[in-house]
Amino acid sequence: MQEFKVQGNVIRKVRLKLILMFVPIIIGIVAFMFAIELKVTNDIDETMGMMPILLAFVLPTCIIGWLIGVKRQKKILNSYRLTFSGNLITREQLSTPTINIYTNEVQKIERGAKGGYAIYGNNKEDLILIPNWMDNDIELENMLSTICSFTEQPKQNIFYRYPTLLALLNMLAMGCFFVATNKVVIIVSGLLVAANLMWSYQKIRANQKNVDNKTNRFTSMFLPFIIFVVVVRIILTLLGIQ
Repeated sequence: MQEFKVQGNVIRKVRLKLILMFVPIIIGIVAFMFAIELKVTNDIDETMGMMPILLAFVLPTCIIGWLIGVKRQKKILNSYRLTFSGNLITREQLSTPTINIYTNEVQKIERGAKGGYAIYGNNKEDLILIPNWMDNDIELENMLSTICSFTEQPKQNIFYRYPTLLALLNMLAMGCFFVATNKVVIIVSGLLVAANLMWSYQKIRANQKNVDNKTNRFTSMFLPFIIFVVVVRIILTLLGIQ
């Protein structure tokens, strides 16, 4: 049996990545709350006066969220185990369903442009994702190459490569949707928000074995509710009910 783990110092890279993700999201949240407040007060001076209160609420909340996210991600990464036992490949990870794929069921192994691998089994949900921060990566590559030849990962769209950009665009669309009074803006932005949320929900559900249980539960309850709210407002706007 051969076991592979994630490198011990990888959390430093994850910490930096989360910082780069959080900064633009914080800016987007502040801008969104500013727009909501401006719509309520209809007074730029009064809204600017509320900014210190908004920042006093948003910044600590985001910092605490970042710290919790780093701690949670560290636990998940440290628990990652990829095991080769005879003709069975097993991926184990904290709070995530275990994935087992027999070597004779492997359909393909994709290698990412920046490292890492994806092992595809017979079923869509049988997908083992291997991060590019593994210990003994040369030995791991040699073992995978004995199963089948690698295929290069197809070029991902810009939203896969830059998820923060997708979050910001969605936040902008949500801001327009909830703040705007123009019917066309409400409907167009609402359709964009609904389409993005449904796409995100479908992607998470399709790959739920690689998503931790907490995130799965959250998206199962939260995203359908938000989609429902957005669709209801679009319908009311079309009926002329504001």
